[in-house]
Amino acid sequence: MRVKCLLLIATVSLLTLGLSSTQAAEVKNPYPLGDIGLPDDYVQTMRSYQEILDRTEAIVDMPDAFDWRTKGVVSPAKDQGGCGSCWAFASTGALESKIAMRGWPLMDLSEQQQVSCNTTMGGCSGGSMSALRFWENIGPLTEACAPYQAANTACSSLNGCDYLLQNTTGYYTVNANSVPDVQASLRNDGPTYFRFTVYSDFMTFWSSGSPGQVYQNSGGSILGGHAILIIGWDNAKSAWLCKNSWGENAGPNGDGTFWMAYSGHYHSLSFGMANVTLVNHPPVVWTGWYDRDDASGVGDFETLVDLTGVCANPVAIDCSTVGNVDWTDTGETVTCDPAIGLTCVNANQGDGYCLDYKVRFACPGTWTAWLNRDYPGGVGDFETLVNFTGICANPIAVDAKTSTDIYWTETDETLTCRPDYGLSCVNADQDDLYCLNYNVRFACP
Repeated sequence: MRVKCLLLIATVSLLTLGLSSTQAAEVKNPYPLGDIGLPDDYVQTMRSYQEILDRTEAIVDMPDAFDWRTKGVVSPAKDQGGCGSCWAFASTGALESKIAMRGWPLMDLSEQQQVSCNTTMGGCSGGSMSALRFWENIGPLTEACAPYQAANTACSSLNGCDYLLQNTTGYYTVNANSVPDVQASLRNDGPTYFRFTVYSDFMTFWSSGSPGQVYQNSGGSILGGHAILIIGWDNAKSAWLCKNSWGENAGPNGDGTFWMAYSGHYHSLSFGMANVTLVNHPPVVWTGWYDRDDASGVGDFETLVDLTGVCANPVAIDCSTVGNVDWTDTGETVTCDPAIGLTCVNANQGDGYCLDYKVRFACPGTWTAWLNRDYPGGVGDFETLVNFTGICANPIAVDAKTSTDIYWTETDETLTCRPDYGLSCVNADQDDLYCLNYNVRFACP
């Protein structure tokens, strides 16, 4: 049987989760570590419902039901295999959604980056919601370049992959037992990391439950901690909609998702939740790699003043050896600065000689003017690339808002918004059978 991401909890860990010695004696399943429980600063970093709403852009009115999939910003469920990496899947899924919420394509990001490179976590032996902070100072990698291995591979094995210029900020935790607090965070800041304690009856529910059925713990033996991506709710069901990481077509709903009751569980499920937002980087385009110099003579100098075809004010730089070893992993004394480029002086190295380096730069893209060619009369509102003239051939991002400046992800309408397409809103797909009027703009290289 395929091993799931469950936490084999020792008695000391059970005490930190508030579980009794009787429950501790019930632990028998030899599953690998998964979610290791609430971070030590969980209470200190908690933000309340009112604090979430005390922002000028916050959404105050919460619908009775909401599903982020209707916005096209939730990737399909994945499969973590036999590695206790549910924490990596939950945090990576959250970042995928937040990037898409900003108008970028829905990306397939690398969970392996978290497993291999996040040294504050335990790889296949488990992690926590604090993993959301990993991308504060480093960008994510794509799944295509750093595919999932379900194993603790070395971070250096991912050298040569391109970091995306996307960073998290504003990490905070949520009182996950407060329905208003969870809904406010989920609706305003998007799908995110949610953890709960798994009992044996959940495994029965997962394998035998029917579509739309709500999981409510009725007893059973404790198996451990698990992390999922929370993506919506339904007040009529009194339940959260969750995306699991146990297979794309698995679970009671047949699509890797399941419903979990707000409350009323026989055992405490020790709910926990954290969320983040994205740093508002401008759209960027990476140059090709430059390698104009080598380490002969004084050293290796890949500097802006010596390179041609680079924009005047790069916003980021990527430096590595010609053998694709990131400059931070070489052990050499090197300057790598977007305002300068790369410099490596032979005399500053322990062996008196620099490696051969290459560099590339991230140049800012340009936003078009706001465009509004259509009105939602008739079938709907269609602000699509095929209907515009003068737009670049391959936009790298799209931005959309209503004519009254409400961002498209905050409207509760069902629509499509992609940089390779534009925006479309069909009246018949809306609850009131009528779309709002949208403006769009595109980011061009």
